[in-house]
Amino acid sequence: MAGFVPSESILQLKGRTLRNQRTPMRGRPPPPEPAEEDFVTPLVDLYNKHSGDLVKMFEELEEDPGKALKYPPSSAEDFAAKYVVGKYTYVSNIEKIRAELQSKLEGDPELEEAMESVAPQELPEDMDDADTELHPMDLLKAMFPDVEEEVVAYFFEASGGNVEETAQSIWFMKVMQAFVKAGAKDVQLPKAPPEEMSVKELLIEIRENKLDSSRCIEKSELIALVKENRAKTDS
Repeated sequence: MAGFVPSESILQLKGRTLRNQRTPMRGRPPPPEPAEEDFVTPLVDLYNKHSGDLVKMFEELEEDPGKALKYPPSSAEDFAAKYVVGKYTYVSNIEKIRAELQSKLEGDPELEEAMESVAPQELPEDMDDADTELHPMDLLKAMFPDVEEEVVAYFFEASGGNVEETAQSIWFMKVMQAFVKAGAKDVQLPKAPPEEMSVKELLIEIRENKLDSSRCIEKSELIALVKENRAKTDS
């Protein structure tokens, strides 16, 4: 048995696996059949390293174990074969994503109202079937059907192929868009240093100045956008 592949290599393997999985939108070729040894061996080693503990395995893969827990593999080889073709691609922990997003929004009631108005779609039941093979892009497009594929791909690639992180980023983007499009309902705020402003205050200034925040997924990026705009207008 080959030695276990370190985490960095597992994540690199994920990238190569995703590029080989089929997705109707991008017309990717079907995965190799039977799966090539260089895909399978690290996954077999991952299974053996954790003695088949799916929670620990998917934690290392930075993925949701929900579907694997529902349809557990019978062996290390069975796990590798199913993972490679996308049979364990799924998002079942939407409440965890919601809680993390609420934390980003700093508990602001107006932003949380916007958050619920643009919540992800419920996934079709057949996506949870044991034999359904999914590329993460298929899954994300089903969650956010109104978001252009290029935008979904941008956030997916920026996250390093982490579906949960991508879903949170897209949801955050949609909250900002909903808030900005709602129009000004706010009193004029005194200018404070961007670092001292809440997410809502930053979005109000972004809205007032018609700035493009569509690629901002962290508060630090909103701060940088506001600072950059202030520097331009004050010069």
